[in-house]
Amino acid sequence: MTCACGAGIDVPTLLELKRLERVKVDEPARPARRWGVRQRVMSVGGLIAVAGLLTALGLLFTLPPGEITDQDRVALRERVERMTLAETLNEWAALYRLPPEQPPPYQQVRFARRQERIAYVWLAAGVSLLGMAVFASGFLVSNVSDGRKSRTGRPRSPSRGRQAPR
Repeated sequence: MTCACGAGIDVPTLLELKRLERVKVDEPARPARRWGVRQRVMSVGGLIAVAGLLTALGLLFTLPPGEITDQDRVALRERVERMTLAETLNEWAALYRLPPEQPPPYQQVRFARRQERIAYVWLAAGVSLLGMAVFASGFLVSNVSDGRKSRTGRPRSPSRGRQAPR
């Protein structure tokens, strides 16, 4: 066979390749897996922590406002305009009997929703702390695939530390 540069190249046929002596090549040992139990535990903990933190932040930034908004004023004005004189008198009497620290009925619903949302924020923050605890516990877990030797003195096989049957 001739190369593009003009030099002659000897290429054996398939039959000649089959007749060649086979050389045994020592296969290099497979590198140890980099992800062991420790990394898995830390990854799961980190994912739980990030998910909890993002959920808590999302809930926190979408909290309904605690004060009366313009929409509330408009809705209240429309409701009062639709009331009869007797209903207005009853509403004023109910507001008059309220203790000063208790919000009026139209604010109580908003306040209850806000308190419920804050409870969910705390729950998500708790989940995030749980994820951080799982992440931190990853430092306490021994890593099976970190190249340590087994009780027999031989390196552990990558399949969960068990020796392959002979």
